Amino acid sequence: MIQRMKSIVQRNFTAKIIALMVAITLWVIVMDDQNPAVDREYTIGVTLDNVPKGYRIAQDAETMKLKVRAQRSYFVNVDSGDFKAKVDLEGMGEGTYRLPIHIQMPQGFEVLEMEPGTVEIVMDPYVENQIKAELIVTGSTAPSVTIAKVQQNYDMVTVIGPKSAVEQVSRVIGYVGLTGNDSDFNLQVPLSAINDQGREVPDVQVVPSLLEVDVQMARGLSKKVVAVRPVLENNLPQGYVVEAVRAFPSSIEIAGSDALIGSMDGIATENISLKDHDKTFTIPVKLILPEGITVTNPDVSVNIVISKKKNNK
Repeated sequence: MIQRMKSIVQRNFTAKIIALMVAITLWVIVMDDQNPAVDREYTIGVTLDNVPKGYRIAQDAETMKLKVRAQRSYFVNVDSGDFKAKVDLEGMGEGTYRLPIHIQMPQGFEVLEMEPGTVEIVMDPYVENQIKAELIVTGSTAPSVTIAKVQQNYDMVTVIGPKSAVEQVSRVIGYVGLTGNDSDFNLQVPLSAINDQGREVPDVQVVPSLLEVDVQMARGLSKKVVAVRPVLENNLPQGYVVEAVRAFPSSIEIAGSDALIGSMDGIATENISLKDHDKTFTIPVKLILPEGITVTNPDVSVNIVISKKKNNK
């Protein structure tokens, strides 16, 4: 039986090979005609794999354009959702990276073009920072009274957010509105994180977000608005100069007898040391109040702009 089959196969072997090749060629021609290779483009989302916890992650491309080629029949049962664009963040830490995009797609498809081929990834760790909460009093009391004391239920708050944003926060402030009050009152004050320019810093959270404040009034005192005068120690590192000094607030309302406040035009802060400071910084300080003088809040912030001294030629 085996010999018979062998004889059949070997009989006219060359002709059979030629016939097979012709059949294959004809099949390829027919398939190319009936089911040709075609190109298509898709817009697909770029997703991140192996994302570490504790980071805010930004990417410069959320989508990409993908051009693929396959036989026309292959496209019948696929759509853009069958093509995946992924970036692997395995082992990545804080920093900026340019990473390749990896394409996953059904079998039988060939990638012709992809734009972009890489994505810039910025990994910003979440951090916390403790900072003093400051109160800013706005408005005026009734003519016959002044503020004797403003008391808050806590001093320090936590600023939480991406490191790059938290580092911009120089102050946390809340506003206490007087609106003609003539008696003691209590209120909840929302807190905001701001930078050195007095603008609110986005993407950060202040915890707790509300400050409970008790405001006590006093009668029989005169009021006056005077300037806040920062006092700097003469110990700036050699080779540096102070370009500017700004107090927040720059002026403040004081209260006291006419004899005490009549000649006053400013309130000094406690001494501010410049030792070891070689760049701009903001620091909370207290006002130095003469006996018999009261303010709504003895705490202010001072921003000191420091630059390197220019060489004189």
